[in-house]
Amino acid sequence: MTRILKFTGALSCTLALSGAWAAPKDQDDVLLWVAAEVEISPEGTITALQWKDTRKAMKTITERIEPAVRAWRFEPGTVDGVPQPTVTHLSLRLRAVTNGDTVAIHVDHASTGAKSSLLAHPRYPVSAARANADAVLVANVAVSADGATTVESIDFRGNRPAYRRQFVEATQDAIAKWSFVPERVGGRPLATRMQIPVTFCITTIDCEHKYPAPDGESPRVGPPGQPVALESAVRLIDAVAGRAL
Repeated sequence: MTRILKFTGALSCTLALSGAWAAPKDQDDVLLWVAAEVEISPEGTITALQWKDTRKAMKTITERIEPAVRAWRFEPGTVDGVPQPTVTHLSLRLRAVTNGDTVAIHVDHASTGAKSSLLAHPRYPVSAARANADAVLVANVAVSADGATTVESIDFRGNRPAYRRQFVEATQDAIAKWSFVPERVGGRPLATRMQIPVTFCITTIDCEHKYPAPDGESPRVGPPGQPVALESAVRLIDAVAGRAL
């Protein structure tokens, strides 16, 4: 069985943002996410790394995996075809497998891209809440070089289609207040695209079970409620999926 641990729980029952890791006592798989800002040299090596979550519980994980992560090789961003120093946001989905008193950590997925800077809490539409309506929305968003957002499209899945408009408007209102920190290549920020899941439900996990992704759609690679980069100036050269850390 695989368990997903959220970092702090839901915000206003609509947006789960981060999480903390704790090993279960019985043998089990646990999914956890860690993220860092990394600087990559023109040669493709990490020259600086700063973990996003510095709490003691997470430092137990990040200190263990950092030596291996720092050894990974990347293809940095380029300007006119010439590799440049690049600053990106590295997001890792890890799988912790416990066996007795030992814990093995494996890479499930690794990605790079922009990172969120400000996330306004979506407001649950009052009329929808009174009608016990819930929903999962996924927004594709264009991010300018200054971090501002423009919604390109919104996918809706919910138990009361009559409330689709209210949920979409609440999502658009929240995203309009959001901002991102783009990747920087040669010191210059790059425009990009992000995908943002927004959940209007008591808990994110419950809604994901009720409204699974359509067939053919990739499973979530980020924590519940966290934006996911749709493109990046950086490419991870090493095949790290499945690798033990």
